[in-house]
Amino acid sequence: MASSKLKRRVKKNISITDYQSALNTARQYFESAAYVDAFDIYEQTLRTFPDSAVELLSELYDRYKMLPNRNRYNLYQSRIYDFDIKEGEKVLDIGSGHMPFPFATHLADISLEDHNYGRAGAPFKFQDGKPCYEFNIEEIPFEDKEFDFVYCSHVLEHTQVPERACEELMRVAKRGYIETPTRAKDLWLNSAKISNHIWSVEYLNETLIFDEYEESDLLGVETDILMNMHVAPQNERERAYSALIYLKPDMFNTMVYWENNFKYEVRRKSQIQLSVPVSEPTQINNEKKEEVNFVQVHTFYPQYLENFLRTHPQLSNLTFDQARKLLLQDGFSASHLLGNGLAEIGYRTETIVANCGTLQSKWLSEAKLNVRDQKSIVQDIVIQQLEELKPEVLYLTDPINFDSRFLRKLSFTPKLVIGWRAATIPEGTDWSSFDIILTSLNGLKNYALELGAKSSQIFYPGYPNWISAHTKNIQPEFDLSFAGQWTLDQHTQRNAYLKSIADGSSSGKLNLAFYLSGQINTIDPSVQQFNKGARFGIDMHKAVRSGKIAFDARGDINYSMADKKIDLTDNETANMRIFEATGEGVFLLTKYHKNLNSLFKIGKEIETYSDEKELLDKINYYLAHENERTEIAINGQQKCLREHSLDNRIKEFDQIVRTNLEKKRKNMDESPLIIEEKNSIEDINEMIKIAADKLEENKLEEAFQLLIKVKGLKQPVENTDLLRAAYFMQVNQIEAAREAVYEELSYFPNNQIAKNLLNQLEKSEQINIHDSEFKFVFEKVRPYTMLSLERLYSLWLLAKKVCEKDLPGNFVECGVARGGSSALLAYVIKKYSNSPRKIYTFDSFEGMPEPTAKDTHAGQGANDTGWGTGTCSAPEESLIRICNELDVVEFVVPVKGYFENTLPDYKNKVGSVALLHMDGDWYESTNAILNNIYDNVISNGIIQVDDFGYWEGCRKSIEEFQEKRALKFDINIIDNTGVWFIKPADQKTDSSQLEFKDEAKLLNLGCGNRFHEDWTNIDFDSNNENVKAYNLRNGIPFNENTFDAVYHSHLLEHFPKSEAPKFLEECYRVLKRGGIIRIAVPNLEEIANQYLLNLNKAVEGDSEAQDRYDWIMLELLDQAVRNYSGGEMLEYWKQNPMPAEDFVVERLGSEVKGFLNTVRNGNNGFKGNINISPKDIGDFRLSGEIHQWMYDRFSLGRLLTQTGFKQVSACKADNSMIPKFNSYLLDIENDGSVRKPDSLFMEAKK
Repeated sequence: MASSKLKRRVKKNISITDYQSALNTARQYFESAAYVDAFDIYEQTLRTFPDSAVELLSELYDRYKMLPNRNRYNLYQSRIYDFDIKEGEKVLDIGSGHMPFPFATHLADISLEDHNYGRAGAPFKFQDGKPCYEFNIEEIPFEDKEFDFVYCSHVLEHTQVPERACEELMRVAKRGYIETPTRAKDLWLNSAKISNHIWSVEYLNETLIFDEYEESDLLGVETDILMNMHVAPQNERERAYSALIYLKPDMFNTMVYWENNFKYEVRRKSQIQLSVPVSEPTQINNEKKEEVNFVQVHTFYPQYLENFLRTHPQLSNLTFDQARKLLLQDGFSASHLLGNGLAEIGYRTETIVANCGTLQSKWLSEAKLNVRDQKSIVQDIVIQQLEELKPEVLYLTDPINFDSRFLRKLSFTPKLVIGWRAATIPEGTDWSSFDIILTSLNGLKNYALELGAKSSQIFYPGYPNWISAHTKNIQPEFDLSFAGQWTLDQHTQRNAYLKSIADGSSSGKLNLAFYLSGQINTIDPSVQQFNKGARFGIDMHKAVRSGKIAFDARGDINYSMADKKIDLTDNETANMRIFEATGEGVFLLTKYHKNLNSLFKIGKEIETYSDEKELLDKINYYLAHENERTEIAINGQQKCLREHSLDNRIKEFDQIVRTNLEKKRKNMDESPLIIEEKNSIEDINEMIKIAADKLEENKLEEAFQLLIKVKGLKQPVENTDLLRAAYFMQVNQIEAAREAVYEELSYFPNNQIAKNLLNQLEKSEQINIHDSEFKFVFEKVRPYTMLSLERLYSLWLLAKKVCEKDLPGNFVECGVARGGSSALLAYVIKKYSNSPRKIYTFDSFEGMPEPTAKDTHAGQGANDTGWGTGTCSAPEESLIRICNELDVVEFVVPVKGYFENTLPDYKNKVGSVALLHMDGDWYESTNAILNNIYDNVISNGIIQVDDFGYWEGCRKSIEEFQEKRALKFDINIIDNTGVWFIKPADQKTDSSQLEFKDEAKLLNLGCGNRFHEDWTNIDFDSNNENVKAYNLRNGIPFNENTFDAVYHSHLLEHFPKSEAPKFLEECYRVLKRGGIIRIAVPNLEEIANQYLLNLNKAVEGDSEAQDRYDWIMLELLDQAVRNYSGGEMLEYWKQNPMPAEDFVVERLGSEVKGFLNTVRNGNNGFKGNINISPKDIGDFRLSGEIHQWMYDRFSLGRLLTQTGFKQVSACKADNSMIPKFNSYLLDIENDGSVRKPDSLFMEAKK
């Protein structure tokens, strides 16, 4: 039983009082053709009245029989999933047979004529003239991503090669649905053998797992009785049984909805060979494509960034990764951004938007770094990012601001530096550090060499297919559209063409839409009348689609010197609009250039003009000849998607990268040093061959000694660890064999023999731990760690304890191997830490160093055990892979190298340490950890040692350290090898205690009705014994240095601006040194952003924006200018229905819902605007209700800093430096939602 959670439908739910009324309600829904809701109510009734199951389910069986279309979708799939298939989408049903998917636009089966092939004699159902195809699912005859959705129900269990079938499904469609019977259903109903099922298919840990049936499996229950009861029930109980299978489909079927891709695993039962093919072992660098580490540095138009930041005020509350994702999803410059596409083919990618200050500042803050060069902030931050990422391939798509002078500032040299340019180049540009300059212009390609580039090559951007999902419903409303820049220096000819089009439309014959950015104050009035304003990203693509004709003309492209300009185009064009317009399916009319013929057929796929007269003539002609225009648009789109999509460009770029990397490697091979390494690899290959022969001859120890030598050379070569596993199996060391296979797959994940062997060796671990979250994480990290279940659970509990008690300091792990325990600790940090912290992970990432004579186990030397030099190895990518799976990469700082080299350098960088995980094995390694990191561990910090009970050297090191420091660790035993202890304080501390020394003292000012009894709560008035009444304008009635934390929410804005500093000084006074202040106030910045956003949309006629505009004006002004209680906000709230109600509730939070009900019922304490005298107004404005000032993150941050606070920062509602803050429910609700979403939250320390 398994089904994915994506697109799960929310089931109908009613209030049930008694059985008969519930049954009547279900019947009414069914009789009104609301079948799905009816089935939901039947299920709910069954759950409520289980004693009536037979009667109810028997009736339900009759309902199923009455369905007008009894296909799987109507029987049960529509109850589980909302497929969200929209009109116009292409939907392929593979294996449609006699029950086609009702939303399918294309039908397919393995045979349309032979009805016994997969359909038990039922004829293929042709439907409404829909196109039908005959093919094997392993070879689908359609283009990449041709379909929006693919439906594949009860097919994959039959396929011969499920890997191929799965890849084909993901290739031809953007999303889809898969269903198969579960193993239990197959065997229970005896259907596996009857229906020729090859595989049992389950969905486990987000992976579709194919497990090959053995002959014994196919016997099932060895009778058809249960199947017959289902398909032809004979009595009431059997009808109930049959209905239950439809009512609970995800108990009997594997049901998976997927988007973009899905993970799968195939487990065959074929005999595993111990005779491993080793004739041509493959070295790691030639095998693993994922080893390519790629970074693209790009810049966006400043005008676009300004517009984006203004319309996305939520950006300020997001993390760097979240904000970057939101920015890139907007589609600006999508045709140039290669990161996502390269990631899909095995690259490790990062995209840097260098000139987005908001984004870059977030990265700097999260990385806890500072700007080092104030004169060149943009470049300085990028340099720091690249120093962290160390890319092999660096792609600079702004090689003007980031030319060779920038590259020379880096402390490292990427293996390959690539630039792209198809625009004007300023004088003085230096490309001497570039390996390749890519361009779409031959003239610029040649000139790049003069600017120092080592080579240059033609490369075009491509149409990003994913954008079509956002634009496909846009219909043309104008005769002609153009989106682009208007500048006086670069676009003189294009400006003239636009003016000619505008002048030609002066009589009103043409309906034009220009979407212009750039020097908009210089736009000619005749053009300006048609200007709809700048559009960028996806909105630009929509703008292109808004016209029946898309106009295009490129700008001037030259090498610009003080006294002259050199044309770089050679009468060619490089305008991206060529691909954007055709990709969108719009008729393109562009200025003729000689390279267009190599891209599109002129007159068949696009159209061109040479001068103004021809331009106007062709506009009028093609507007009058719709059929010709449409045919050219369709042909152009097909050509673009077939040859000029971004997917095609990704493949071309990959070839460029790999070809040039290989050239560099060949050049390096000529070095004597490299030749020596090459000979060493040949020696390794020979040793592997001999070891394999020795295993075949059963000369196990000889083979083993050779493999020990190979591992000691620390050269990852395919099949080395597989042969070690074969040895361990022969000597019955199954655990060791499994770990050796994991090492093999860490470097060579595509080694099928290793995968098969691992399936044989995998055991189902009995997890006797009642912690579902830990079990989830354990299942994820298990393939990435050698730690036992007990030691992992110990780490889990200890790390959670540190976070819950908010002990200060980072985590440190020395000895990472495949990265599983690092990822587990990072997960705990992400989920449970109230304070920001990282985990520093130290490892050589090339295996264990040489052990000493002290490193023995049961008297046997470490190397002789088979787990000595070079073992326990995995590439750094293994750590990154599991961290990505758990989405915790941002919390992990990998440090590569041996401990004696890295720990001294990082001793100060890691700072205080709350938890130290020691997995160094050897005596010298353990010494290095203790001598460098122990003093960083805080008093009462935790240390776990994994090898204390196994390696004598590790234990000896810890004992000697205690003796040298006159310490006595209170050792807690985890299992037969692992231990943990708490670092003793200066005076002996009970190691079982991790509590604060004193109960924290917490102060809540102006608390209103939101307070917690653990706090001291004060407000101006009080009607609750837990709240003290005091006029806070007179100060705070406590002594200095009394409180650990001071909190106030929506209080500061009620103080006059002149009194706010004095009030914050009072907060500072009563705080202890190191104490925390937390403030929530209305967020002026977001109110202003919402005002501007809705103003612009309201001006354009958006009625919803007009309602939101009315509210945001009240939110901005009414609370400051009102003269009576409640003000105009109260009058607005009394409306029922209230305009923009969802928006208001979203802004103000859940509290306002109950208040609205009170206001609308007239039960409120507000008097309203009734005959108010000037004295009444004066009294009211001094009453404290109105806002006297407003704050944004700059003004409030400055005020806190001026008061003397440090570490001032904005934060989220659910993030605080105050321990256990969320548990007090002051800024969040029970369900985790934000209590006052309109707030700015800031914290600082005294």
